[in-house]
Amino acid sequence: MKVKLVLFPALCLMLASALASGSAANAEAEACWQKGTAAAERAQDFLPGKIYMKFEQLDGDGRAKSRSEFWLELAPGEKEARLVKAVEDGRDVTREELE
Repeated sequence: MKVKLVLFPALCLMLASALASGSAANAEAEACWQKGTAAAERAQDFLPGKIYMKFEQLDGDGRAKSRSEFWLELAPGEKEARLVKAVEDGRDVTREELE
């Protein structure tokens, strides 16, 4: 009987400490999430001005078989980027891409 009386409070103490540390972690995660969403809301109007993308198709040895590069410009408040320059395998194809 004495063993049960000692084990029960010990188990209750362990459970309480586990729940306390778990809710502290949950509260910390929730605070972090709130900060992140607030930062995202504040940054909605701050879009990148210039974007550079590079795509390479590689062969089995890891050498580039083909390469495409694009330079785009995104004005603040705009939803679509404007193509500034396009290069495929070293050849300027901007005019073709715009048409």
